[in-house]
Amino acid sequence: MCPLVVFSGVNHHNQMIVFAAVLVANENEQTYTWLLQQFLDAMESKAPGCVITDGHGAMKKAIEAVFPEAYHRLCAWHLLRNSTSNLSNPRFTSKFKKCMLFDYEVWEFEDHWHYMVDALGLSDNQWVSDLYSRRRMWATAHIRGNFFGGFRTTSRCEGLHSMLGKFVQSRHNLRDFVEQFMRCISQMRSREAHSDLLSVVGEPVLQSPFHDLERSAAKKLTRAIFFNFRPMFFRACTPKVRTHTWTQTSDTFTLCRSANVRREWQVCHYSDSNSFKCSCLRMESLGIPCDHIVAVLVHLEMTDIPDSLVLDRWSKSARSKVRAFVEKGPFCWDSTITCRNWMLNDLCREMSVLACRNEAEFADMTDKVLHKIARLKEIEDSGDAVGLNEVGEASTLEGCVRDPQLVRCQKRQRKETVKGVKRCGLCRQREHNQVSCHLNPNSRMNTQEGASYFGGEGEGETGTMEDSSEEEEVTVCQQICLVVLFI
Repeated sequence: MCPLVVFSGVNHHNQMIVFAAVLVANENEQTYTWLLQQFLDAMESKAPGCVITDGHGAMKKAIEAVFPEAYHRLCAWHLLRNSTSNLSNPRFTSKFKKCMLFDYEVWEFEDHWHYMVDALGLSDNQWVSDLYSRRRMWATAHIRGNFFGGFRTTSRCEGLHSMLGKFVQSRHNLRDFVEQFMRCISQMRSREAHSDLLSVVGEPVLQSPFHDLERSAAKKLTRAIFFNFRPMFFRACTPKVRTHTWTQTSDTFTLCRSANVRREWQVCHYSDSNSFKCSCLRMESLGIPCDHIVAVLVHLEMTDIPDSLVLDRWSKSARSKVRAFVEKGPFCWDSTITCRNWMLNDLCREMSVLACRNEAEFADMTDKVLHKIARLKEIEDSGDAVGLNEVGEASTLEGCVRDPQLVRCQKRQRKETVKGVKRCGLCRQREHNQVSCHLNPNSRMNTQEGASYFGGEGEGETGTMEDSSEEEEVTVCQQICLVVLFI
């Protein structure tokens, strides 16, 4: 099977979703450029705001050509693996991880980097110099402020690869591949529908000291995003407002923690738009307000989370934003029907909650729904409705699409796993266990009865058990995952 390129992202529940997928014949720059251009056309020229890859050279050039405005970030896990393979210096890997992931200011990052390079004697190392030249693609100090939805690595794609591997096998032909791939997509959509249900049913238990703000966030955010945001209410108890300055356009609050007075944060409140901006840029990076902004909300005695602090992509009303795209166009693919079904379910759910509170409205709405159902059944029986069969017949391709030619995929480096040495739990020696240990009084009886676990036939049985415990590796087609996020 050919390499499978998957364009993935996250939905309003922070779950992995698939935007598109394609089988490619090779992995050169020309192929990736064509692929990204086709993806851009399918998204109606809506380019992603950021892209996360493993640093593939051909993919990097294609992204620069097709998505020049997108922020390209390198996977942190691949960078750490490359540092280990190129330098084999644990001290560098540890310090490099801090420089890459810690929330430093730009000047702090520069100081830590140059101190690390000088201390380890890597000033003349070419790989380290090339890595530093690409610091704007991996250092948090330079990346902070660009929305990545909490992504630092493409490790979440490994979960997507594992899920696809349960459906797609290398032995599948093109028809079987499409069928199994759509089964996987259907399972992902079912999981999203289940998360939608959990977000609208019931209310989470309020745990923070600020019940009004927490209740407001629970009503506006999806359940998964709310659980990620709730720790900010507890952390907001620590920052204290030191100074408060006024200007014609905004109010600036300076905050610090009692344990670290030297570190300060500035939160600006723009009263005209009722928006907030913090110097830590957590809101711009993750789409979730930081504890400094929450502390200012408490200081201002606000009881409701402003709409400016709730991204549409994390809100419960995220589906209503795509209504215009779903309603237009003559196409009636299965994904469109599923999206329309979800949208109608959301609208009817809200309508039923309101109608059930009044007896007259409930009776009137019941009659209207029954009348509408009867009318839709008449339209379906008459054959006037355009369904999947009609669209499929009208869009039949001339000729036939055959299976693609087999190509050699670029090998992915496997994670090296080191098995621990098994030792006896009594004497801590190798080559036996507690049952056959000489310190175990029952082992002599077992040895006399010829039931020793080591030696003779017992040794063969033990080897068979160890072999059977190893997981069988299933070969699947090569999968290349791109994390794309739209702002």
